[in-house]
Order: sequence, then structure tokens, then C-alpha cells
Amino acid sequence: MRKPLVFVSHVQSDATFARKLVFTLRAKGADVFVADHTGGGPLSNEIRKAIERAQVFVVLVSKDFLSSHWGMFEVGAVVGRYWESRDSIILPVLMGNVRRQDIPPPLRQFHAIEGRFGEFALSNKVIAALSSIGPRSIP
Repeated sequence: MRKPLVFVSHVQSDATFARKLVFTLRAKGADVFVADHTGGGPLSNEIRKAIERAQVFVVLVSKDFLSSHWGMFEVGAVVGRYWESRDSIILPVLMGNVRRQDIPPPLRQFHAIEGRFGEFALSNKVIAALSSIGPRSIP
């Protein structure tokens, strides 16, 4: 049985934190998708497939993310996927000085966590979310 996929959505300016989070999640046994914004290849098809397959979405919401058209596009796709199937978890992560009222209304309906505690604490929250999915989750 395949592990649930964790999709990490971020903008390039948050790539360092995203990479650390992904490394920590993978070290704990999670299957993680994160787009490599530096590769120059056609990401949209790869991202679409990952969104279709993912069960947990971690959205790193920074000021830069909020002003990114691509970030808002991903949020729309992720929330749309959630409403279609209701079999996924969305975890908005408030980065820097972003407050709950700053995030777009579609994301505001989900429990947000603060990213200021670092990737290790955040990875524990994501692992806990994976564990709540059920038998396909990681230990």
C-alpha cells in the first residue's frame, strides 16, 4: 500500500525553509512532493498530478506567497481538490508576520499553524496529520 503524499506549496523566496521541511518529513518516512522552481522544466503538469495524488497539503503562506499569482493558483487547485473529494488535509502555515486574517478566505477555513517554530516542530504536526488519515498513513 502506498504512503499518502504530502504536497508542499511555497514560493521561491521560501525555498530554504521548504527544503528543510521536506528533508525532515522524508527523514521521518513521509512521501513528499515539492516543486523544484529552479529546474526550468514544465512544472504545471507535474504539479497537477501531485495535487491529484496528494492527501496532505502544506501551504507555506508568507507575504511573498500572498502576492504570488502562482501561489494563489496552487491554493485554488488545492482547495478545489479538497472540496471535490474531502479526503485530504490542508495545513496553511503562517510564515513570518503573516496573520490568519491575511490569508485568502479559501484557506482561512482550515486550521492554520505557525511556521515560526521551525521545520522540525512543523514536520511533527504534518506527521500527526498523516497519522489521522488512517491505515495508509505512516507510523
